[in-house]
Amino acid sequence: MKDFIIFSIDARSYALDIALIHRIIDTPTIRAVPNEHEYVAGVISYENRILKVLDLSKVIGVPTVSSDSLQKSLIYEDSNKIFAIIVDSIDDIFHIDSVNIKKSNQDDTTNIVQMEGVFEKDAKLVNIIKSVALPKKEVL
Repeated sequence: MKDFIIFSIDARSYALDIALIHRIIDTPTIRAVPNEHEYVAGVISYENRILKVLDLSKVIGVPTVSSDSLQKSLIYEDSNKIFAIIVDSIDDIFHIDSVNIKKSNQDDTTNIVQMEGVFEKDAKLVNIIKSVALPKKEVL
């Protein structure tokens, strides 16, 4: 059994292993950074650090989340990086056995988002994200 945090972007449901989420915060003011990759919305101040903010909606190709005070940011942390991910809402924390995860027929994996599969919750499909990485800055 694994615990997942389920969140929404443009009415679509996604899940991340809760072990990768350091904290959930209200999205603070995001400061733009010149010449940054298009998927990076900017930076935020978090616990005396400056973190890049990934606009996951652009990565997955759905309408960009509005700059709305209701947005949340997932502080994503793995063994070698920490950054924020903007989401529209936090929906649930859910326990799921790996045998209930179905592999997706389509390859939605990119160099930024690696998909694990899908599971059904309340008659709705939830896309499971295995890992997320910041995009490499494009060289002009």
